[in-house]
Amino acid sequence: MMKAFAPRTVPAILLLLIALAIPASALAEEIRFAQSPEISPNGDRIAFSYDGDIWTVPAAGGDATRITNHVAYDAFPVWSPDGTRIAFASDRFGSMDVYVMAADGGEAERLTYQSSTAIPCDWTPDGGSILFQSRRDGAEDLFLARLDGGTPARLSGVFLEREAQADISSDGKRVVFSDNRCTTGWQRRFFRSTDAADIHVADLAGGGFRPRALVQDETQDLWPRFSPDDREIFFVSGRGGVLDIYRMPAAGGDATRITSLEKDAGWLSLAEEGGLLAFTMGFDVYTLSIDGGTPRRVPIRLATEFKENPAGERTFSGDAQEFRVSPDGRKTAVVVHGEIFVVPSEKGGRARRVTRTPWREADVEWLSDSRRVVYASDRNGSLDLYLADTKTGDEKALTSGAENDSKPLLSPDGEWIAFYRGKGEIRRMSTKSLEGGMPSTELVVSGRFLDFRFEPAPEFAWSPDSRWIAYTAYAPDYHTDIRIRDTESGADTLASFLSTHNHRPVWSPDGKYLYFTSLFQQNGDTYRVRLAEKPPIFEEDKLDSLYEEKKDEGGGGKNGKGKDEKGKGEKDEKPEADKKAVPVVIDLENIRARAEAFPDLASEESEPVFVKEGETLVFAANVMGERSYDLWSYPADEEAEEKKLSQLTTSEKGKSRLQAVDDAVWYLEGGKVKWYDVAKEKAGALSFEAEMEVDERADREQIFRESWSILADQFYDAKMHGAPWDKILEEYGAVVPHARNAIDFQTLVRLMIGELNASHLDFSRRGEDDPAREAGYLGVLLDDVMLQGGVHRVRSVLPKGPAALEDSRIEAGEYLIAVDGEPLGREASLDAFLDGKAGRRVEIEVAGDADGRGKRTVRIRPIGRRAFTDLRYDEWGMGR
Repeated sequence: MMKAFAPRTVPAILLLLIALAIPASALAEEIRFAQSPEISPNGDRIAFSYDGDIWTVPAAGGDATRITNHVAYDAFPVWSPDGTRIAFASDRFGSMDVYVMAADGGEAERLTYQSSTAIPCDWTPDGGSILFQSRRDGAEDLFLARLDGGTPARLSGVFLEREAQADISSDGKRVVFSDNRCTTGWQRRFFRSTDAADIHVADLAGGGFRPRALVQDETQDLWPRFSPDDREIFFVSGRGGVLDIYRMPAAGGDATRITSLEKDAGWLSLAEEGGLLAFTMGFDVYTLSIDGGTPRRVPIRLATEFKENPAGERTFSGDAQEFRVSPDGRKTAVVVHGEIFVVPSEKGGRARRVTRTPWREADVEWLSDSRRVVYASDRNGSLDLYLADTKTGDEKALTSGAENDSKPLLSPDGEWIAFYRGKGEIRRMSTKSLEGGMPSTELVVSGRFLDFRFEPAPEFAWSPDSRWIAYTAYAPDYHTDIRIRDTESGADTLASFLSTHNHRPVWSPDGKYLYFTSLFQQNGDTYRVRLAEKPPIFEEDKLDSLYEEKKDEGGGGKNGKGKDEKGKGEKDEKPEADKKAVPVVIDLENIRARAEAFPDLASEESEPVFVKEGETLVFAANVMGERSYDLWSYPADEEAEEKKLSQLTTSEKGKSRLQAVDDAVWYLEGGKVKWYDVAKEKAGALSFEAEMEVDERADREQIFRESWSILADQFYDAKMHGAPWDKILEEYGAVVPHARNAIDFQTLVRLMIGELNASHLDFSRRGEDDPAREAGYLGVLLDDVMLQGGVHRVRSVLPKGPAALEDSRIEAGEYLIAVDGEPLGREASLDAFLDGKAGRRVEIEVAGDADGRGKRTVRIRPIGRRAFTDLRYDEWGMGR
């Protein structure tokens, strides 16, 4: 007997059958922000990058076809002359290399092996080589990579000249390119400068490279392309303000604009058959006839899922962004990936998560009960202050509004929390008002304050008696001063009298000195101001002091331990907030004369803190010009018998967020929370495991809005250079979901920043310039003409390079025959043999001719790209 379906089962089955009947194209969605589009030679299809893969779509628009399907980032597609293959760049082995595959998909073949980015530009007319741009030797140069293998040969090679976005004429005799001099990048709108990119054309006859300028002006001139008959050049130019498309004679002459676009054009390409242009405008792809007309938007539909899980559980054992040790020393709050965790200070271990949002929580500050923390969060658009119980996780908002509230700082007596509101106020709230509703706040001081959102500490500090606040403020001439505010009377005092940038005020524990960092001597030196005249010292006082009862140095601590027996993080029974501080006395008369550099070192110092009850000053510094910042100590006591500068750490990574905890200084180094006990001369680190779910989509939304907010809050021009900043947030924010990987997202944010048309602004992913494997360089330059034929002849040897050393000498004119026993023939790549070999011993076989006569073996240690570039720069400088 057949069993009947349960009634509730029928709808589910029907839905499944309906879903199976729907064609895949019906599930496709229209996308935006397709990257680096390139039209095919016959003008039928457009290749582009989306979600890190290469796709093609009909030039009229429609459903896209995926060509590559790899977890790596694939982009910059370039069609072969016959349209059967596509070259593209991919970071499958850490850095962007050039690959080739069939235009309808298949297995990709790698052509370049180098840790420097390589971007394909064009194919040679015979389809036998790929022209690509790379900074492998310092500046951007053009190279040729043969499809049958071998070492890529440099096509252009004048050191420090830049060539990019190149296009080869159909007869193969010329190449047109943008000189790419603009380090600002093409994303900056309305850019005008003598440093803007220009258009050049080079004659390739006889294997040479003889460039001449076609377009030279103060605007960006980009993406030049030969017309199908090679008589004209089409390019993108900002000479009219917006980046429009122009045409001009290939021999030179006046340019004619063929578009009047509302948004900047980019990524121009041209079909050799039919004369159809493809380009981006805004966040979409368009086509246009070379004869002009109205650009036609190309609708692109595709169905794809994330290649990797966009969300998943992660465990962090480092990557700390900030930390704060509790007043009792037993707990440490650590901010990881924008979330607050708490971990035992003594033994570390599994961290307790306090906050749970996809937004950034930062500026964590403990209250004196060592249980609650105050912090800033941007979950509602602007930064607001929140209070959380680190044991229960209970949370409440302390402030709300359009202005950013940040950098909460507890007063030493535990009674007040001071914080920034926007760029013009320091306010405070009473800790007694934290329970119940939204606490009231009161203004401490208003002005123009120097404080950036990601500074490791606020640019203000409470005095030890909790009455005064020292702060950094802009002076009328745009240098910064250190000032002191009396929170009781409202009196305001200038404490620094150095006409330069002064910042980061720090009080001595006894309240007698105010320390700060100044650029008065160009380096970031530590200065201090004695706040009152030093009382006279009498010899009789020294004798009288001998009659005072001597302090008991043992047995007075917690659990009967002496000072030296206390465990790390243990404190005296009396809480810090309950200790009565000596009132700070400030004598304004002659205060200008009481400033001094302390200590006066040939270094750049930062973040001074006091340990050992104020006896010792600890700071980060690069003493004697060392590149790394280490921790150093110096006696702060004027009566100290020995004024000795001591180095506490030796490591290349920087140190930041210094915090004094008893005799130890805690700090952040490379995402690790570490400490150094000055009294015991002992170092350690806080180990922890912080577990959380990370959603990359939510992360990108937060990062985008935070980037926009930082510029809105801190850009020097309140009118944002005329850019409609609120509208830009809406327009670009709608595209964030289409930037589905870190590289495309970086491009989107850079485009948003470019709307400001301002210098010294950029956005980058952490570690983007750190290749997984560093290429090795022998310190030689090869004959590029012979290299195109697969012959590795040494043209010159760089002085002081590896090949110039006595024990590993290679002579100019010699031939490289083999590497580590592997023959270096026509189809072998020297780059592949030296991939990842920087700093490692390599055996090179060299000979007097290409046939290997007089062969000998050289044992050599290749150098990295930066060292090689330095050698080339030295050679270039000596030749000028």
